[in-house]
Amino acid sequence: MPTIRVTRLSGGFLDVTVAESEITQILTIKDLKVCLAAADESKPPASLVQLFEPGKEEPLPDAFAVPRRSVIDPDPKTPLLQYVITDDVMLILRRETHAAPALPWEGAWPETDDGREQPWKMFEPRVAEISWTVGYDVSCGYDGCKEFIDAWKWLALGLSEFRMNEVYPDGTTLLYRICRCTIQWGRALQAFEFDTLLLDFVQLEGLRCDTISRSLRLLGEDQGRLWLLPHGAEITLALIRQDVGREFWAGKWWPHGDNLLQHILDPVFCWIRRSNLNGELCIALAERFSLREFCHLNDNGFYALNYTEYLVEQAARMGEEELWLQVRQAIKANMIRRFREHSGPVKDLAELTDKVWSKSNGLPQAEEVLDAFEQNLMRRVQKHLVDKRGLNASEISSEEMEQEVTDILSEVSQMHRYKAAHRDSD
Repeated sequence: MPTIRVTRLSGGFLDVTVAESEITQILTIKDLKVCLAAADESKPPASLVQLFEPGKEEPLPDAFAVPRRSVIDPDPKTPLLQYVITDDVMLILRRETHAAPALPWEGAWPETDDGREQPWKMFEPRVAEISWTVGYDVSCGYDGCKEFIDAWKWLALGLSEFRMNEVYPDGTTLLYRICRCTIQWGRALQAFEFDTLLLDFVQLEGLRCDTISRSLRLLGEDQGRLWLLPHGAEITLALIRQDVGREFWAGKWWPHGDNLLQHILDPVFCWIRRSNLNGELCIALAERFSLREFCHLNDNGFYALNYTEYLVEQAARMGEEELWLQVRQAIKANMIRRFREHSGPVKDLAELTDKVWSKSNGLPQAEEVLDAFEQNLMRRVQKHLVDKRGLNASEISSEEMEQEVTDILSEVSQMHRYKAAHRDSD
């Protein structure tokens, strides 16, 4: 079978063996670049590949015919084409084939071959403006826009571990800048799946947890906007699995005082963004939430479990209840597990039990959780009385335990009323 051979800028050859039937389809320089890029182990976009004739300073145009004698089974004495991967994605827009207008952003993108040394420049505000303009510039065409954005992604995902974790003089990171750029332009460029760059970046092997945590802290309340991206559930799930600080996924960045679990389950949003990934995300959150986070009441007076009753009922009408049954079971099981594991004061457990009871609204799943809470609360109260009185467990009657629980709950209720009255007076 024929072999295509070119020289690499770094030395050595790039050889590609192709079938006879395929070689007849490689007619232009653009066809050749597609073939070579696919064979390169770094898998660059063909739009970033340039081919040079020996001694020439300008690359061969895409529309030129392939010099077959210099490329396909070349004679050992024949000078070969040189294969180069550039960092200058702006050349995609300069090509006449895309009929790009005069570019007002010259100098905004890193100079040729500088992109990997100055990656922060790829995500400065002026470059983000390029992406928006490219996305809406019909003269570039869909293919031209896609080539530009694919090349942009490839450069950012090919950085060294040092570059991807570097902290800049202003305290920011590359990940922070990617997040900012994606939040701003992710929806405008949804057709090109621009936010998959962020999804792939947060899963890079060399990206450190401290880099992720720093970047999320810098985002502040805008952390919540990551979930709203087209691939937001996947991005959020990937970040959670990186064991970043719980402030990201348990913080109240969403409307109505919601944490992320409540916000996903809120019927107003859930049926707009219903998906298996959001269900998987809910289960991942349920596996990580603390007891207090499960019992957090939003401004509407609901905790997460409240919402699952409605969602399961609605999903059943559409034949999609299995996922939300799993979500509900995960929340319920982990609430009970956290209650059993809680080692704080008995009053804390009593307060949370009272909180759940006051908002249970007679829902069966809430009642089941409350039964488990009360059983565990009785065990904790028994231990509390044993320690307090120096008695054996067998010497404490069930009536005494129930009275102790009643007294504690009464004290908690009084405390709640006092807090409510204090808030009203303010």
